[in-house]
Amino acid sequence: MEARLTQRFCLEGQDERKPGMAGVFCLWVFWMFLSPVDGWMQDTTPYYLTVESSDAVGDGGTVYRFYANASDPTDQISAVFGTNEYNLVVNTPEGVWNSSFNTSFNASGINPAFVGLFPDLVDDSYATIGLTGPASASGITGAVDPSLVEDESLSPGITGFFINGGTSLNVNTLLGGSWYVLNTAANSYPVDGRWLIMQVTTTGSISGRVNYQIFPLGVGEDQVIVSLEFDGIGNFGLQPEAGCMDASACNYDALVTSDDGSCEYLSCVGCTDVLARNYDAEATVAANDLCVFCDCGASSSGYLL
Repeated sequence: MEARLTQRFCLEGQDERKPGMAGVFCLWVFWMFLSPVDGWMQDTTPYYLTVESSDAVGDGGTVYRFYANASDPTDQISAVFGTNEYNLVVNTPEGVWNSSFNTSFNASGINPAFVGLFPDLVDDSYATIGLTGPASASGITGAVDPSLVEDESLSPGITGFFINGGTSLNVNTLLGGSWYVLNTAANSYPVDGRWLIMQVTTTGSISGRVNYQIFPLGVGEDQVIVSLEFDGIGNFGLQPEAGCMDASACNYDALVTSDDGSCEYLSCVGCTDVLARNYDAEATVAANDLCVFCDCGASSSGYLL
């Protein structure tokens, strides 16, 4: 059986009679049958990773937010995970900050009613799928708090890292671990073109690797698995922008990183003399021998009449 079909079947069976057992089975089959040809993307991908930072409200240091980027509004994210082959790694040498008021690995304990009394609650480190607080307070109809399955031998595991803290999370066993939502959850869809998948607050550096599963256009059979390393803030796995890289060309683009052969040199050439009848305000390359000033006879201007 193909991994993509097995994964989709398992996830859709999560909410049936024994969701906990279904979750373990789903992940087990997913790890055992998935191979690189099923869509692992590591160098560049439209579903690239963005890491942003801001100052913590309290004394936690810096708040890092991790976003998986969508390619289409109908894309869905299913899971963030780690295995023995594709480790989920978060290195924080100075440790992570966790609020004692959130006793969950996800953001469900960040109650908006308590933030006024305990402002640094928003700095808590947590795993998530598109939520910054409990699903019930998100304002997203049909949102669901992410679920978790993990190998109990991990130390720390996902639960321990996001509740008790640590200097490193490394999900690297055969069973591994994952936080996920079903494709029926409204927060499986992107907001403003991306999904928040993790928040980590630390006073030091941060680096590692993140793996996540995307259903392009919401189609499970077309799953894409993204595995990207990160170091600090920035965009990781972003496909290079193609365009004209010749600074002398009319359509030069300083932001592109790959030349696609589209450079052209004529559209920006024209008369730049404001006194000319054919003055071209959009011309950036002067060709004033083409300027026309009048049709009234001889002229000592040196320009074409």
